[in-house]
Amino acid sequence: MVASISNLRLRRLSAGILVGLALASAGAARADDPQPAADSSTSLYLNALGPLQFGLAPTLELGRKTTVLLRLRALNLGLAYQLLAKADDEKVKLGLGGGVGVHTYFGSTPQHGFYLGGMGELVYSDTEDDTDDLARYQYVYAVPTFHTGYRWHAGSFLLGLGLEAGAAVPVSGEAKPIGPDGCAYSDSCGDPSTYAIGMLVFDVGWRL
Repeated sequence: MVASISNLRLRRLSAGILVGLALASAGAARADDPQPAADSSTSLYLNALGPLQFGLAPTLELGRKTTVLLRLRALNLGLAYQLLAKADDEKVKLGLGGGVGVHTYFGSTPQHGFYLGGMGELVYSDTEDDTDDLARYQYVYAVPTFHTGYRWHAGSFLLGLGLEAGAAVPVSGEAKPIGPDGCAYSDSCGDPSTYAIGMLVFDVGWRL
């Protein structure tokens, strides 16, 4: 009887040790496994060249091979936007935008390798010329762009190089006279123009 009880306790103790070792091995495998970052289908990044071009544009990207991009743009923080306004004797009061896009990746892992895609943004631009045309320009532009480039990963860190090109097409808004006698010239408060745009991309961010 005593021997049977001892054997039963020994079997239970052995089983407990085996279960403990299995759980410890599984935990160590999860700790050493790099796949969660490599297989991440969500990333957050911005174009580091944005402040030299058309503003900071943080982007959230969702998906693996074919992805959806959600972007906000602080247009007034871009040097190129400021210089284009200054060339027309205008001062920037506000510039904001946002858009949705799609990328398709051709690499072996999610959001990696060569990609093609595009985006549609709506951008609000508010500038004022108080020295020559005497007008304030408040317009909304539709901005369709084509995207191409290459994306690298190093753990959860990501880098990307590419090009975005398209056009800014006015869809609504108006030019308001600010002078006592209205706009200075007959074309000072005319219709806005469509602009061709292009941006170099140096994306920096993280896979979440």
